[in-house]
Amino acid sequence: MGKACGLAYTALLGAAMLVLAGCPNGMGSPNSSDSLISFSFKSVTATASINGTAISVTVPYGTNVGALVADFDSSGATVKAGQVSLTSGSTPLDYSQPVSLTVMGSDGSTKTYTVTVTVAPPSTNALLASATLADSNGGTYTFSPSFSPTSYSYTQGSPTSLPSNGGAYTYTLTLIPQDQTATIVVTEAGVSGTDAKFGNDFTLKLTKPGTSATITATVTAQDGSTTQTYDFALDVLFRG
Repeated sequence: MGKACGLAYTALLGAAMLVLAGCPNGMGSPNSSDSLISFSFKSVTATASINGTAISVTVPYGTNVGALVADFDSSGATVKAGQVSLTSGSTPLDYSQPVSLTVMGSDGSTKTYTVTVTVAPPSTNALLASATLADSNGGTYTFSPSFSPTSYSYTQGSPTSLPSNGGAYTYTLTLIPQDQTATIVVTEAGVSGTDAKFGNDFTLKLTKPGTSATITATVTAQDGSTTQTYDFALDVLFRG
């Protein structure tokens, strides 16, 4: 009886050792060879998060989600979308609908992730970030009141330097929007100019000392409907 028990104990111990040897990392180990470690899109400023096997990505308004190229880091041997093998930073995919990505580890294990891409709504920011006025004589000017994005009417202050003589000068009013997707249209009584590109200067030429003008800048947000106007009253009576 004692001998039989000894054999049974030995057999049970051997079985236990075999079971443990088959799971060296434990169930659900974070060191799995079939995981996506990071995920983003090439050439797109995106916000991504991985929560279990769910990947959520938000891309800017206007992004073409029909041919996005993913940048990812994986512990697996291969990453596929259906039968399409993905190479990080190279393979375009249509993400207009949720996409299933299957990661296969070198040990043959697999894990499937679902990537859901959301396009952010258009910006409604129609505010200016800054406004500056300078002349071709090297002078720069203050505004009254001091510029603030939420103040919308200004008069020209004194220059930091006076011209050496009278005559015609070129005045450059530089308007920069807070949101680079916004557009600016600038008008002035009797003269008009448009600036539909971010960061471009509007140049106003005043032909003689004593000229004054009120410049109206209309900023239109990316959504195409949110607007804000700013008025700048320029007076160069002191330039004589």
